[in-house]
Amino acid sequence: MIGKHLKRNIALINIILILISGCLGNNSSTMIKTKEKSMYDNNLSKKIATRSFIHRTDIITVYWQLQNAFTNIRSRIDAEFGQRKWENADPPAQYFSYCNDGNKVGRNDSRKQGAFYGLNKENFRRMKQIVKEEVEPYGFTEVVDISDSNILWTDFYNTKDGGYVGITMTLDKLYFGMLYSTDCRPVPKGLDPETSRVVPGDGPPSGTGSSTAPNASPSS
Repeated sequence: MIGKHLKRNIALINIILILISGCLGNNSSTMIKTKEKSMYDNNLSKKIATRSFIHRTDIITVYWQLQNAFTNIRSRIDAEFGQRKWENADPPAQYFSYCNDGNKVGRNDSRKQGAFYGLNKENFRRMKQIVKEEVEPYGFTEVVDISDSNILWTDFYNTKDGGYVGITMTLDKLYFGMLYSTDCRPVPKGLDPETSRVVPGDGPPSGTGSSTAPNASPSS
């Protein structure tokens, strides 16, 4: 039987994952536009993308980049620490939600990418390095540690295109979880940002420079 302490910590991680996913999945128009590249909103750190909206990696491409990255992360963790009992992962996206960046219309996606318990806090550093190696090629290069006395917590921000990858772990050896938020991204060329139902399809649009995820034409 899982003790009260275990249940409380699992609940804490779930609340954090849901809170971050919900807050950072909102339209970016809710963010205050300033010359500062970071700020606090609802007590959560956010980064403002420095690249102009139309030049950011589109939503379908970044979705497949992150699917590729997290597939590798889970496989590497299993290989290094033994097969984990992964849970709390959102299903694949069926379509992407509308968002606004100023007067630009785009799409965003926020999705939990799995969690498990059973490893101790000394393993967090190594898992953090695995995550870093897999998401860094896709622009999530700025590492921000926001750990406190209750939880280990690291975010990997994409300061050019927007969005972040977050990982957390309770300090009493119980629970490790991962998620991402893309922030507001443009739709691929050929799609109308105002009217198109933007779906992942079988892979990112061709010609986007994604070398490790599968290629396919934009879905319409």
